[in-house]
Amino acid sequence: MRQQPDAARRWMVGYLRGVRTYQQALSSGQEIDAIYATLAKHTDVKDRSLYPKMQPVDLALDGRVETRSLEWDQDWFIKLGLQRERADLAKVIDYQYVDYAAEQLGRR
Repeated sequence: MRQQPDAARRWMVGYLRGVRTYQQALSSGQEIDAIYATLAKHTDVKDRSLYPKMQPVDLALDGRVETRSLEWDQDWFIKLGLQRERADLAKVIDYQYVDYAAEQLGRR
């Protein structure tokens, strides 16, 4: 990202376009077979008949992460002794590329 910010912006536009296409297919049922075919091709789950039985991942249409969930995850990791202290999420989450992509594609 630091060496090729234009490439990072283009990647994020493509990623966010894919997220929106995926969510639209799941909600409408249109192109769902194409989504299942892509998932079967690029994941370890090759049996396409399993996908309708799975709970799909709910990806944010604006590309932002759910920080509250990450805070809960950190609490759990601390409780298990896998993490010593909370990370300051404001220091590790950078939305500049997500915001750029949302501007290009329209905010949702």
